[in-house]
Amino acid sequence: MNHTGATSEDLGLGDYLSILRRRWGWIAVSMFVFGGLATAIALRADPTYVASAQVLLADSAAQSAVDPSSQNLAFRDREIANELSITSSDEFDSQLDAATDGAVDLAVAAGNESDTITFTATAGSPERAAEHANAAAAVYVAIKQQSASESITSAVDQFRERLTELREQREDVVQPLTDIEDRIAITTDPVRLTELDRQYRRAETAIEPELTLIDAEVASIADSITKLQLNGELASSGTARIIQEAVEPANSSNTSAVSALVIGSLLGLVVGITLAFAAESLDTTIKSIDDLERHFSLPVLATVPRGTDDKAGDPALAVADTNTSDIADGYHRLRSSLQFILASESVGTIVVTSANPAEGKTTTSSNLAWAMAAIGRRVLLADVDFHRPRIHEIFGLDAELGLTNMILDNVGLSALVCEVTSPVTTIQVLPAGPLPPSPADFIVSDGFMHTVEELKRQYDLVVFDAPPVLPVSDAMALARQCDATIVTALAGGTSVDELTRTITSLEQAGGRILGVVLIGTKSVTNYSYSSYSNAGGVKRRKRGRRLGSGRGHSSLPGLVSFQPKSGHAKTNGQHEPVGEKPSVKSGSR
Repeated sequence: MNHTGATSEDLGLGDYLSILRRRWGWIAVSMFVFGGLATAIALRADPTYVASAQVLLADSAAQSAVDPSSQNLAFRDREIANELSITSSDEFDSQLDAATDGAVDLAVAAGNESDTITFTATAGSPERAAEHANAAAAVYVAIKQQSASESITSAVDQFRERLTELREQREDVVQPLTDIEDRIAITTDPVRLTELDRQYRRAETAIEPELTLIDAEVASIADSITKLQLNGELASSGTARIIQEAVEPANSSNTSAVSALVIGSLLGLVVGITLAFAAESLDTTIKSIDDLERHFSLPVLATVPRGTDDKAGDPALAVADTNTSDIADGYHRLRSSLQFILASESVGTIVVTSANPAEGKTTTSSNLAWAMAAIGRRVLLADVDFHRPRIHEIFGLDAELGLTNMILDNVGLSALVCEVTSPVTTIQVLPAGPLPPSPADFIVSDGFMHTVEELKRQYDLVVFDAPPVLPVSDAMALARQCDATIVTALAGGTSVDELTRTITSLEQAGGRILGVVLIGTKSVTNYSYSSYSNAGGVKRRKRGRRLGSGRGHSSLPGLVSFQPKSGHAKTNGQHEPVGEKPSVKSGSR
């Protein structure tokens, strides 16, 4: 059965909120950085002042007379847009530089609902801001005045040229009448005079329409010239006038430190949320039960929190202590999950493995053995990690004798197994022994398989601490030989792809996977059982007192670090405990 198919479930509001809770650090740092930068910039910035002057645009008499289409709204919108180009011309810049005592930080904008242009100047003092805004408006009006004057002069010249053309045209039209008049002037014959008079009236009737049009145009142009001359004052006022002069601003335009902090923090919030979701999308590690359920159909047997409980010592020995910690409670839940399976099915051997090293498999193996033994089962904890064995370090055992001696040297099991007793219960531990040259070949050998069957016959449950799946192939061969397999995953350390490849490899090898144990989750609030533990006068051991001598070991990531204390003395083949620590006896079942 394939247990690695991801579901098509979309992220809901709860998932997004969960992401923000996990990635709150990104948001906090981003808000702090952006808010701090914005506040620092606001505090260090020199004060600036802003002043504005407004100019109203109007058509000149010349423009109205020459181009009546200027009254069209679309034309006027285009004209207003064109007026803005004047403010970016070299002529405007040169005149403005001459009118001010330095560079001007100027913004020019056209009004949305009116034919106005606003000149906004920014300077280091209120006086300079108002002066620069008014200077810009005055320069613009002066340019428009000059343009208006030139426009009127040009229009008058054009009208006069047209009048000249019309007079010449009129002379050409009336020329036939002039010729007849000249002949009448020199004729004395009455009959001839009567004939010329009739010719004159016919010619006059023929040219009258054309002459009327010419005279009407001449009158119209003459009237336009008169209007332009009568409105010559527009040449001095131009087609623009200042309707609002800039005044000195009373306050600085700088953003206050409080406003800058708020704006910067809001920007940081947006950036932080963006970074949080970006980090989440790039982070493919498994962080919670929700992630496991979203990507895998395997059951989550238990979650084991980080070792933040003040009663937690070595996490690998959490269940061996009478003190109840969050870690021990997690493994008690694992035992409860397995009891349903073990009660209904024949499971005598369990392999505990993980995708990579340091993902909690050895800790889980040890605590699972303690937990199962506490309910009356005969349990053997066997170290089959022939690459980096650690069981003997946890329990302070001799690494020279172990499972490999049983197979290669025919040493009896009773001479190799060590009985370890804690205030809670007793388990038997079988170290790995001398490391074989080829662990993969050793695990698939007939001797190893026969040994697995023999251990299964002698114990109710054998827990094998196997090597991780991805670096080596040992765990796959061992999973095929044993009844069931448990896979541990490290919250925030094991990726979805790594766990997928691990589960796929185990299933392809023929292993039966019971489920996943998630190690290193955020600690949850549990009920305290200390009052029940102390009932009846049971004396609690001091926190941190553990098993005897050993070389020490590094803690698994996310769990409490613990250095086993020295104290076992090897006497007559037996490891004797010191004080209240769990006792270790070798050579006995």
